[in-house]
Amino acid sequence: MKRKHIVISLAFLLCPVGGWAQAQTQAQTQAQTQAKFRDWTVSAMGGVGYALQSNEGWEKLASTFVFPTAELRFGYHTTPENAPDYAADFGYPTLGIGVAWRGLSKLHFLEGYMGDITTLFGFFEGDFVRTRAFSFGYDLNLGLAYTPTVYDFVNNPNLICYSSHLVLALAPGITLKWRPARHWELGLTGRFHHMSTGRLSIPNRGLNSLEVGLDVRYAAGAPSLAKRQKPEFLRHMEFDVAVGMGLHKCRQEWNMELKAPTWANFCLITSASYRYARAFSSGISLDFFMDQPAFTRRIKEVEARLYPDENTADAVYSPFSCGISAQQHIYYGNLAFWMQVGVYVYKQKGLHEEEGVTYQRLGLKYVFPKLGRVFLAADCRIRGITHAECMEFIIGKQF
Repeated sequence: MKRKHIVISLAFLLCPVGGWAQAQTQAQTQAQTQAKFRDWTVSAMGGVGYALQSNEGWEKLASTFVFPTAELRFGYHTTPENAPDYAADFGYPTLGIGVAWRGLSKLHFLEGYMGDITTLFGFFEGDFVRTRAFSFGYDLNLGLAYTPTVYDFVNNPNLICYSSHLVLALAPGITLKWRPARHWELGLTGRFHHMSTGRLSIPNRGLNSLEVGLDVRYAAGAPSLAKRQKPEFLRHMEFDVAVGMGLHKCRQEWNMELKAPTWANFCLITSASYRYARAFSSGISLDFFMDQPAFTRRIKEVEARLYPDENTADAVYSPFSCGISAQQHIYYGNLAFWMQVGVYVYKQKGLHEEEGVTYQRLGLKYVFPKLGRVFLAADCRIRGITHAECMEFIIGKQF
């Protein structure tokens, strides 16, 4: 009997201990779950856009240029605890994906129509200045947009902005944010938005707009005020050798026949850059280009028919061209944003094909250190700042 009383007494004594242990386990599990999601953010934005009348088709297409916009984003905020050390070079940015809607069908159309555009994009946000309550920074978006309405010679001949249902979308912007509470942000964003097919289809005048939006964001964790670090970095030279292939359609073929096949061109790139910081390198590049010989013959034939009053017999039609350019890389780990500004030192493509002596490249490059610093790149080559020349796909090696 005495032994029975002892067992009962021990049971009463251990019950609170067991309950406390169970509560501690539940608290730890809850804390781990919160820690897992504390760096994630979700935001919603609404705003307006203004279509820029950058080509002669707008006066026939529409008489109003303001349209509504909406956006939903899911982001991951990097911190010193969850991110690689190179995130410190950008003040621990927020990266993520989003979906955007632009109500271009809401414009008042004269002769033609446009459809609403839906874009799936990735974004990269960083701050120039950040305090506990306010921040001022930048917002970079790159994605793929879908439009149900494209150019049609019979039914929609004035929509010369794009002739493909899928187009590239680029949107750099600036942001101002206010945090009225621990987990909430209110923001004001202004951006320039550009859409283009990269000349993979014609017509391709593109669509440019200016947009302003108000957004509200929920952040699961408290905002990070981690300071920018200046890690030790050994400055050095980098040398690239690369080859690539571009795809494009001929503007003059389309002008003559309202249709154009896809042509290929090729490039050889040799460059030298000075890597003066982990995130930045600058340099110069020698760029060599070659068109298909059949394309060169086609251009000569097309120009003879389009410009009978001009002397095409004495014009030089060469498939080869070359240029020299200044280039800049902005690295986030092994991924780099790549841009060039160059001038042709030799280019003879007849009378009117690819007029102008300047070219630019905008693209992305990824270096594979475990493969001997082989890299893959994709870019849009542009002429005269405003006209896409081709989309290029490149493979190379960095020394």
